[in-house]
Amino acid sequence: MSEIQINSSASFPENADNQKTYKEAGVLAKGVLDLYLPSLIKAKDQMQELQDKQKVLTDHMHDQNMKIAKIHDLELKMQMFDKIKIYDRKLSVLKKDMKQLHEWSLKLKARAQKIEEIYKRQS
Repeated sequence: MSEIQINSSASFPENADNQKTYKEAGVLAKGVLDLYLPSLIKAKDQMQELQDKQKVLTDHMHDQNMKIAKIHDLELKMQMFDKIKIYDRKLSVLKKDMKQLHEWSLKLKARAQKIEEIYKRQS
């Protein structure tokens, strides 16, 4: 699978026993790596795949959140337009009532003037 390099340390004296220990440690390390390396590589690949899937899901969730925010904003705008329609109707009714009150007041003023003229003629 992979080539193992054994780096001898300068802190140990070089003798036959140390050389034998280094070789045995290297063989043991190579055996352990040969045993676990394939599963570690597989686990690394699976982790990368999971991270990629998480990234896709995170992006998808972000897009969905943005859509929901736009919908919420749209709902608020629709509520505002509904209120505008209601207030517009109220304003129209109020204008109509004001116009009617103005007409009544003009009629009352005209009537009051006629009554005043009648009193002046009688006196």
